[in-house]
Amino acid sequence: MQQPGKEIENQASAKLEEINQILLEKTSKISDPGLANGKMGICIYFYHLANSPGMENYSDIAEQLIDEVYQEVGKNRIQPDFEHGLAGIAWGIEYLVRHGFVEADTDQILSGVDDKIYLHLTTKEGSTSTNSRTVLGYMLYLLSRIEGKQRGASSIEDILFRRLLIEQINKLGETLEERNVNFREPRLFSIAWSLPLILLLLGRCHTLQIHTRKVERILEFLLPDIVSLFPRLTGHRLYLLFGMESVHRQLRLPGWEDHIDRLKNDLRLDDILERETWNKNIHFINGLAGISLMSRLFCKRTDNPGVLLDREIVLRRICESGYLDKKHDELEERLPGILSGLAGIALELLHLLQEEPVTNGM
Repeated sequence: MQQPGKEIENQASAKLEEINQILLEKTSKISDPGLANGKMGICIYFYHLANSPGMENYSDIAEQLIDEVYQEVGKNRIQPDFEHGLAGIAWGIEYLVRHGFVEADTDQILSGVDDKIYLHLTTKEGSTSTNSRTVLGYMLYLLSRIEGKQRGASSIEDILFRRLLIEQINKLGETLEERNVNFREPRLFSIAWSLPLILLLLGRCHTLQIHTRKVERILEFLLPDIVSLFPRLTGHRLYLLFGMESVHRQLRLPGWEDHIDRLKNDLRLDDILERETWNKNIHFINGLAGISLMSRLFCKRTDNPGVLLDREIVLRRICESGYLDKKHDELEERLPGILSGLAGIALELLHLLQEEPVTNGM
């Protein structure tokens, strides 16, 4: 008789293979080259899959997708933003290189993309945009380009990327001071919730010693908003705690520690699985796959297994979700992308299957 853990792993492996076959069928019909819901995101998933034992045959489709993304970029008709455009594609290629899936000099292969984004950000249209989600997207792109390669602080590329990032940090500060950012907690869990994401990105900027005084002033400005906020959802408490811990581990800011302790003391992870995620609520952007990934990154950053969701329960919830419990032709109608589609769900299934179970405890 199989142990319960092995049984759900077999079920998850079978579900993963079903999703893989659907993604293979859908890739030829996808026109969007972007990261969030297009070929770039699906390409990342297939590279992870092809790097798994016995899955090497998926490398062909991964390489085909990256070639198609390159071709689309060369057509000069892709918008510059992160979610759907050039910045997200550049982030994705940097990700593949940093994780050893692709061998390339990113300064060389991304030079044309970098030039187009630079021109956009330094023209009136790009320099005056104050949409916080757009600004955060460009910060993600610039951080990946700065962190991706040790060029030396005096290299032209590094100077330009840092200068652009400083401009985005300033723009974020102006947007926050003008109260043009909505910190209201989303009704359902969202990995795109701006407040924790801002904290995570500012923490990375400070680690890289980029515009540190401005970063610290922004964090001081945010303190009243942060300490007055106690998220209704445990998933959002965990996300906010992740952001706060990422900052607090390097900057001991007054007033932060008490709120961190308050969040820690009311972190009922079982509520995420039992009350906060619906049966079909399993996507990366606003569901169980995203919460699971966030908790694993949090654990890795802090070496605290107490922030991990129960691996077996997460696997079971995803496998038994009504979103995936469809006949093949119905399941094929689902969106394929990594942010709000099948590739993101499959990627988290893959990671969970490859990890050893961890004993949970604060």
